[in-house]
Amino acid sequence: MYTVPDTDDTCRRLLWNWHLAIRICHKAHIKAAAFLHRSNRRFGVPVVILSTVTGASVFATIESSPDVRIRIAVGLVSVTAGVLAGLQTFLGHADRAETHRVAAQRYGALRRELEEVLHTCTDLTVLPEGYLADIRMRWDEIDKDSPSLSQALYERVARSVRKKRESGGEFGVLSSPPIV
Repeated sequence: MYTVPDTDDTCRRLLWNWHLAIRICHKAHIKAAAFLHRSNRRFGVPVVILSTVTGASVFATIESSPDVRIRIAVGLVSVTAGVLAGLQTFLGHADRAETHRVAAQRYGALRRELEEVLHTCTDLTVLPEGYLADIRMRWDEIDKDSPSLSQALYERVARSVRKKRESGGEFGVLSSPPIV
């Protein structure tokens, strides 16, 4: 179990490091949700278009007996629409996007709480007993409930957040954290 460190500086450094890690997770889940949402649309739009074209083509082929090439083309469009619809369902981009969105929301709430403490408490050694343990347990719970992130996405976001933090751009007019 974590106890409040004996000096304000030690506690502040720990909370800023936790804030950094939580911010990275928050932003990475936002990016994952956005990517999956776009991917779902990339599959969904062609499925709708191809299904519509296939449906209209089937009625046209029933009315007249076109040559075999048109029937084959209609069949290929129909199969393509079916394959894309199957992939869209199998990949589950919409559901996965939602789980990443929920994870981002939870990480964001925890991040904002840490920011509030870091920017309003003048002496962090007076934090309530068990406060750090509570933060750590809630963070662990969010980690456990959240979908995995690709290592490449996590590292890309981590580089971006660290670069912004080092330049002092992440926190605006608020005091910037120590870089440890």
